[in-house]
Amino acid sequence: MNLFMQRLIFKKINILFLLAIFSLHFSCSKDTDILSEYVTNINENNNQYAVDDAFIINGYDPIILDVLANDTFAAGQNVKIIQTSNPENGAIEISENQKIIYTPTDTSDNEVDSNTAETPHEDSSDSSSNESEESETSTETSESSSDDSETEEQNNQETDTFDYVIEVEEEDGSTTTEEGTVTIEPEGNEETDNTSGTDDISSTNFVIPSNFDWSNIPANMGNASWEIFDRFELSGQEIILPENITLIFKGGTLVNGTISFNNTIIQTEDNQRIFESINLAGTLGTEFIKPQWFGAYMNGSTDDRDYLVETLKQANNTNAKILIDGKMFIDVSATGTKSIFLNDNDWIEGTSESELIINNLRSPAFIIALADNVTFKNINMVWDQTYSTLPIDSQTNAANQLQVENWLIANKGMSFSGADPAWSGAISFWAVFNIRGASNILLEDVSLRVPDGANAQQFCPYFMKLTTEFNENTSVTNESTDPKTQTSNVTLRRLTLDGTIMGIQGNVSNFNVETVRSHRYTDIQNSAGGDIGGNGGTWSPPPHLFYINKDGQPNDSREVHISDVIDNGNYVGSPNVRSGGGYCNSLKLTDHITNVTVDGYSSYRRDGLADIQDISNGTFKNMYAESETGIFQDRHKFNTLRFVGNLDNVIFENMVLKDNSLTSTVYPLDSADGENVSLSGVEVITTSPGCFRLRGTNNVIENSSLNLCN
Repeated sequence: MNLFMQRLIFKKINILFLLAIFSLHFSCSKDTDILSEYVTNINENNNQYAVDDAFIINGYDPIILDVLANDTFAAGQNVKIIQTSNPENGAIEISENQKIIYTPTDTSDNEVDSNTAETPHEDSSDSSSNESEESETSTETSESSSDDSETEEQNNQETDTFDYVIEVEEEDGSTTTEEGTVTIEPEGNEETDNTSGTDDISSTNFVIPSNFDWSNIPANMGNASWEIFDRFELSGQEIILPENITLIFKGGTLVNGTISFNNTIIQTEDNQRIFESINLAGTLGTEFIKPQWFGAYMNGSTDDRDYLVETLKQANNTNAKILIDGKMFIDVSATGTKSIFLNDNDWIEGTSESELIINNLRSPAFIIALADNVTFKNINMVWDQTYSTLPIDSQTNAANQLQVENWLIANKGMSFSGADPAWSGAISFWAVFNIRGASNILLEDVSLRVPDGANAQQFCPYFMKLTTEFNENTSVTNESTDPKTQTSNVTLRRLTLDGTIMGIQGNVSNFNVETVRSHRYTDIQNSAGGDIGGNGGTWSPPPHLFYINKDGQPNDSREVHISDVIDNGNYVGSPNVRSGGGYCNSLKLTDHITNVTVDGYSSYRRDGLADIQDISNGTFKNMYAESETGIFQDRHKFNTLRFVGNLDNVIFENMVLKDNSLTSTVYPLDSADGENVSLSGVEVITTSPGCFRLRGTNNVIENSSLNLCN
C-alpha cells in the first residue's frame, strides 16, 4: 500500500451528471457540475480545526468540494477559506458559500491514435480485392475501441493535490488560520486494502447549492444523499423527489411548498426545523418524523401544541410515525378549542427520556373519534394543572359538543340536524383521552403522573373515557334511535398511573389490559379537603381505577380481560369520604358484561377491591386486597368485594380479602345471587365474624376460609 493510502481511508463515490447550472468564470467558459462529492477523511495533522480531505472522481466535469464539512469548528463559528494552492491537473475556484470548485484538466482531446495517421497509397491491382477484408477488420477494431474509450479516458487522469487555508474567528475576536490538504484521486487508480475483509462501500453524496432549481431535478440524482445547508423558498411548488434519496439537513430549511417523497430518508444533525409551511406527500423510508422538524421548541415550557398538530398531519400524509424525544408541552387548557383529534393510523412514540406535558381541564387533551389503529407507545405524560370543584356549566358542554361536531362533519362525512354528537356525560370531556366509536387503540409503555408533592386538587381528574359515536357517513337527526359505533379493541399494555382520580371508564367491546401499576389516587376535592365529590357532592361519579359499564349506550360492554394489575392505593387528600354514598374502590364491572377475565389483580386501596354486577361467563382469580372498612360512615358501609347484581357462570378462585381496620365495621365479602357461581380458595381476614353466602342454584363454595385476627 502506498503512502497516500496509509494516510487516507476512501469512501468510493460515483459522480453523477449535471444537477443545476450556474455561471462560473473559467478560461474555457465551461458549464459547471455543481454536485459535490464528499469522501471520508482522516486528520493526521496537528490542526485544531482543519481536517484533510480525499475525493474520488470519474470524469472531467467540474465538481464542488465541501472541504469544510468534516472540519471541527463549532456550529455558528465564523469560518472562511482565504487561500488555496494551485493543483497540477486541474483548476480551482472558491465559491461564495465557502466551497471549492475543482475542474479537472481534460487531456483526452490531445491524444492522437497512431493507427489513424495517413500512409502512402500504392497503385496496385490487388488493392480492390483486399478492400472488403480491411473494412471488416477496421469496423471490429472501432467497436472494440469505443467500448473501452471511457475507461481509457478515465485511466489517463492522474492523482492531484492542493492545499487550502481557513481563517476561523475565535470567541475573543482573534483569528486562527490553518491549512488542510485535499487529494483528488481518479476512480480506478486508488488502491484498496482488503486485508480487513471489509467490502468496498459505494455511495453518492451531493451538496445542494444555494441556487438549486428544485423544479428541475435531474432524474439521475436518485439513489443518493443530498446535503442541504441553505434555506430554500419553493414558492408553492410541488417538488417530486427521485427514488431512494437521503435528505441530510445541515442547517437548511425547505419553505412554502409540497414535497413528494419516493422512499426518502430524512436525517438531521440536530433537532432543527427543516420544514416551514411545507406539505409532505408520498412514501418515506424514514420510520419516524419529529415535531422539531416543523418548529416545535421541545423545551418543556413553550407551547408546542400547534406543532404537534402539524406533525400529525404530515405523518398522516406519509404513513410515518411521530417520535417525541424531548420535553414537549402542549397547552390544551382552553375549553372546546384546543383538543387534538387523532386520525386513522396515527402513531405517537416517545423515548425513555421524553415527556409530554399536558394541562387539559374541561376538554380532552386527545379525542379519538371513529378512528382506527391509533398507537401511543413509550410516552411519559405529566398532567400539570389545578381543577375546579365547581359544577360544569351548560356553556362548557355546548363548546365541547360543538368541537366534536365540527370535526365529524369535516372528517367523517357526517351531518347533524336537530341533534348533537353522542352524549356520555359532562365529566367525560375532562378525560385526557376521549375515545368515541374508535377501534384498535393501543397504549403501550405509557405513564401519566402529576408533579411530586401535588395536592388532591392537582390530580388528574380523568385519564380515559370509552364511549360510542354515531356512525360515520350518516346524517344524525335523532339522538335516541340513530345507530352508533361502539369503541372496540382497546389494549392497555404496561400502563402506569400516578396521581389520578378516575382511571379508565366507559363502554367498550374487547378491552384488554396487560400489566398496570397505579400509585397515588384521590377523590374530587378542593385544596382544603372540602367539596369531596365536587361542589354539592353529586356531579362527579365515584372514581375507580377501572370502571366498565353500559354507560347509557345501546350495546353492553363485553370481552373484558384484565391481568397483572397492582393498585398500590396511596391515598392523598382529606381522609373523609363522600357523605352521600359512593366510594373509590379499585375495580368496578357492572351492567351486563359478558365474557370477563380478571387474573392477577392486587389492590391496596383503603376503599376496597371491587364492585361486581350482572356478569355472565366470568373468571376472577389470583386476586389480593387490603382495605379499611373503618373509613365509612355508619349509614354508608361497603364490602371490600361487593356484589350488586346477578352472576351467571362466574368463578372466584384463589382470592385474599384482608381488612386492616382495628375494628372491622363491615364484613369484607358480600353475599351473591346467581347461577353456576363458584367460590374456591377464597380467604377472608378480618376482626369480625361473617359467612360465605351464595343464593341461587348450582353454586359451589369450597376450600375457603375465615381468619379472625385481633
